[in-house]
Parts: sequence; C-alpha cells; structure tokens
Amino acid sequence: MPLLRLFLLSVFLIACTSTPKGNVTESADARLQALYEREWAWRQEQNAKIRDTNDKWVRADHFPEVTAEAYEARKDYWEDALEKLAAIPLDELSPEEQVNAAVFEQIITSELSDARYRTYEAPLNSDTFFWDGLHPQQSGFNDLEAYERYLGRLRDIPRFFEENQLNMRAGLARGFTPPAITLTGRDASIEAYLEPGADNPFAVPLDHFPPNMSAAERARIETDVLATIDAVVVPAYTKLLVFMREVYLPNARTTLAAPDLPNGEAFYHAQIQTVTTLDLTPEEIHQQGLAEVARIRAEML
Repeated sequence: MPLLRLFLLSVFLIACTSTPKGNVTESADARLQALYEREWAWRQEQNAKIRDTNDKWVRADHFPEVTAEAYEARKDYWEDALEKLAAIPLDELSPEEQVNAAVFEQIITSELSDARYRTYEAPLNSDTFFWDGLHPQQSGFNDLEAYERYLGRLRDIPRFFEENQLNMRAGLARGFTPPAITLTGRDASIEAYLEPGADNPFAVPLDHFPPNMSAAERARIETDVLATIDAVVVPAYTKLLVFMREVYLPNARTTLAAPDLPNGEAFYHAQIQTVTTLDLTPEEIHQQGLAEVARIRAEML
C-alpha cells in the first residue's frame, strides 16, 4: 500500500475512534431528549390519549387503567427511567438540557413517589375527584371520529369507576383517605349525572356538532349517546353515589394531619419534596412561614 494511502487510512481510523467534545455534548443531549420524549409519549398513552391525524394528543376511546397492577408497572417504568437518566453525564449536557434534566428528574421522582405511596387509593380530595371532568365541554369535537371515541369513553365509565372504587376500598382498609371533613358535600357533585338523556351533562357535545358532519351521522351519534347515557352512564353514577354515601364517607378518617396516615411521616416528607422541590422538614417550612408572616407584617406596619 502506498505510503500516502496508508497515512490517510490511519488518519481516518483515528478520526472514527476519537470523539470531539462537541459531539459528546450532542450525544448526551440526544440521549436525554430521547429519554424524556419517549417517557412523555408513554405517559400520554397511560393517560388514555392517542395522536390524531394532526399528530396532536387527544382523548382515546377509553379512560386510563387505574388498577394496582397498572400502577406497579408504571412504578417499574419510572424507576428504569431514573436509572437511565442517572447514566447520562450531566456535565456533558448543554446548559438548556441540564435544566431539562433537572425538571425531568423532579417530575419522574414525584410520579414514582405517588405510585410507591399508592396515592391512587384516594383518588379524590376537597378540590378534585375522579368522576368529574369526564364529560367534555363544547370544544374538542371536530369530526365523526371524535364522537366515536366519546362513545367509547361513555361505555368505559363502569370499568373506570369500578377500578377506582376497588382502590378506595383498599385505601379505607389501611386508613388512607382524605379527612372526612374535607369531603363534606362532595357526593352532591354526583347527582347531576343521574339525569336521563339530554338533561345529563354528558349530552352537552350533542348541542355543538361540527358542520362537516352529515345529518345522518348526527342523528346516529345523538341516538347512541343518549341511549348510552341512560343504559350505562346513569347506572354507573348511581352505583357510585351509593358507594360514597353508604361506604366511603362514613368511614373516611376523622383525623386531619398527614402524619396520621399509614407511614405518614415519610409520606408527608415525600409530598413536601413533590410540592416544593426542596428537601425540608415540616418544621423548617413552618418556621420559614412564620418568618415570612413576621416580615410582611413589619412592612405593612
């Protein structure tokens, strides 16, 4: 082999086996981006969303699976995601991706904490509850496929409610519930969904058909939705109301403090990290609050 060709081949091999610093940064960035983009898409699917024809995430034809087994699988996924994140050298990330890595770690750590402490066994509080928000408002129904997916969700309500009630029974059994006093009157929010047919909140989308749907399609969808409300939705909400009034509310815990929950001290600390992103004790947060009140009061005076 001529010396010039041998020299050029050697230079090429060295270039292939040597990675400039710029390429290392790009490689670390790419690994991180692939990790959080993959987790984001997976989490949307776990939340019962699919990509529509415009590549936008929309509600699927079913609600999320909320069984203990499903959450155990999610816990395994998030533990693996954190392991993969830890394997990416942070000092090789660009400044922007270092921020993304920190945000991603906080999000996944919080999701994992909730799964470990089985917060899904109390899927309600004084502000939110799993049976509300299932019916969409006027927007979001742009074509026939959107209404077909909506029908699928209506038919899936009994399964979704049953899984949540099983979780709530498990929470009751171990004393993991919201304080009873915070749930006073919460059952009244179920009553509107006991109305038949067109008077039910789930019938709202029937008043806002898009212009691209034919009269025949509208008539069929309206018939199917109203029939499903009467045959599926109303019985599911009726059963839920009985469960809330006869089983859950009378047996919810009468204490208020989070440490009163099972493994409450550790759970409370985990919630502090989730909400504040800081590794502080409850007492440290309390003292900081008192100091801020004193400071603000002094300024007011």
